[in-house]
Amino acid sequence: DGSTVDYSTCTTPDEIGEKSTKIITFIDLAGHQKYLKTTISALTGYCPHYVMLVVSATSGVVGMTQEHLGIAVALEVPFFVVITKVDSTSEEKLYKTLEAVKATLKAAGSNRCPLHVKSDGDCITAATNSLKKNTVPIFCVSSVSGEGLKDIKKFLHLLPPGVGEKEVEKLEQETPEFQIDELFEVPGVGTVVGGLVTQGYIVENMPLLLGPFEDGKFRDAFVSSIRRNKAACRLVRAQQSAALAIDIPVSQLRRGMLMTSRHGSMPKPCQIFQAEVCLLFHPNGINTGFRTTVHIGNIRQTATIINMEPIQKLESSGQALVTFKFLKNPEFVKIGARILFREGRTKGIGRVLKVEPFKYLDSTNLDR
Repeated sequence: DGSTVDYSTCTTPDEIGEKSTKIITFIDLAGHQKYLKTTISALTGYCPHYVMLVVSATSGVVGMTQEHLGIAVALEVPFFVVITKVDSTSEEKLYKTLEAVKATLKAAGSNRCPLHVKSDGDCITAATNSLKKNTVPIFCVSSVSGEGLKDIKKFLHLLPPGVGEKEVEKLEQETPEFQIDELFEVPGVGTVVGGLVTQGYIVENMPLLLGPFEDGKFRDAFVSSIRRNKAACRLVRAQQSAALAIDIPVSQLRRGMLMTSRHGSMPKPCQIFQAEVCLLFHPNGINTGFRTTVHIGNIRQTATIINMEPIQKLESSGQALVTFKFLKNPEFVKIGARILFREGRTKGIGRVLKVEPFKYLDSTNLDR
């Protein structure tokens, strides 16, 4: 019925899980422009099923609101809008904010129809159409008076998972892959890496390969323990985030690395890859030699454009086959992965079409 189960009635995460019929994980991302790269990294790395865009009714739609909305549209992540502090503004100001949100949706290139949720029927309609990507639910709420909170809880209760059960089962049959997003040195435990299991499953005492390091190699790593939602567990599955204790010094690791199975073929990192990209905006266009911060999943690294086909200069809204080269470390990039690059006001998206194996792998002396 949309009633929440939280720490007001429970004392541990396990107790909350036992009493709940549905568990939703929220990731609080920064709204300030100073932390935009961190926000983009989370959106690309953690693969959220939905984005909730929070807009203050008193401040209205600001520049970063448009930026965040544009990123959600570019990444094709289903999203909905929550307008807060409706108790602190007049009806006229609230109406202007609603109209500004609707105008921003159109400006961001979204062809979805705004749906102002006011009743249980609207909640059902919004949740039913969430994966069809044809509507954008808009909620008006107040944490002071409680207005609108019932509707948003009802909506979250009805919202379907972003990944279906059959798709998750299929992912669990794949070779295990764990992308590293956070690094910790825990006293008495050692190195702990946090991140997302993108496919397969990982169990305690499991030997894996970790890399790529600066030389392009993958090294043996041993998972001694696993924690999920602050609780110890023996297994994590595809699409679940977790923290793993491993036996490699944290000083040798970096965000963006990958842990995968030791069985099968050796993972092939790359430093050069080609992607089909669309330049969303640049005041003067970009050409060969342009440097930008590239986001691919949990990977965030500066890259240089070394080739462009079939044109020599890419203008706003233009498309081209672009070859990038990472400036520092080789990375494990999959064909078909979504790419987002941004530098200042420049912004572009695309998909990886081809990867060039790191030159080290051409050697006959391979060392894990």
